[in-house]
Amino acid sequence: MSTPTYSALYTSPFEESGHPNPYESLCAEFNASVLRSHVPRRGRVLDVGCGNGFLLQELSEYRTIGVDLSFGRLSPGALYATASGENLPFADESFEAVVLAEVIEHLSDWRRLVREVRRVLRPKGWFLVTHPNRLNALQSFLDVVKEIPALRRSLKRKTYSGRQHLSGYAGWESTANMTSAGFSRVGEWTPMLGGVRALAPLYYLPRPPRSLFPLMVRIGRKEREPAQWIGRHARTLTTGVVLLFRKCSAPDRCGR
Repeated sequence: MSTPTYSALYTSPFEESGHPNPYESLCAEFNASVLRSHVPRRGRVLDVGCGNGFLLQELSEYRTIGVDLSFGRLSPGALYATASGENLPFADESFEAVVLAEVIEHLSDWRRLVREVRRVLRPKGWFLVTHPNRLNALQSFLDVVKEIPALRRSLKRKTYSGRQHLSGYAGWESTANMTSAGFSRVGEWTPMLGGVRALAPLYYLPRPPRSLFPLMVRIGRKEREPAQWIGRHARTLTTGVVLLFRKCSAPDRCGR
């Protein structure tokens, strides 16, 4: 069966414009800040499931490659390859860092992909994983609503074959999964409370309110500090999780 093209899955004019929506802007900005704090400049960074390449555009000081099953309009400044994350076309130990941003929730089984990530990472390489927080009620509600066929048609988005999100994780679950796969956790962040996420339906209108997007981004930036504090004390109130891992010398030696 052939792989669906980007345009077959995404028909929103804004998505095909090559510009990030507020949620994408905030995610790319925050993820880039985490990577800059740990990965040496000019290192090789692989973004698996990179979409339009917005994160890679933020990482202009790195040697970046983006991989996805298909592409729409790509951001400049990076190299791109059409490939599956479960069969990466790169040599062993090729990258200082690998990113899986909003990817693992689309997989029924994360293990094969993460084995490939470990293979292409250099010793003590960095592994950034982000995903929605399955414990958050707003995120769960949005996951249900956006699969309603009538709503997707009204927003001029074609219906996927089956659900978009096949799995759900809390931060502690992903930490346990990645530790078992040969990674040690370095840090965990919860940068969003949901103010910007709740406005996501606006992004997909035939005429999205682009004049409001800068305000939405400012709101999202204001959320970060309280979201971090709340995430440490009430995990159900944050909409997403950002986790940074490091490759262990051997899968069975993490934590030793």
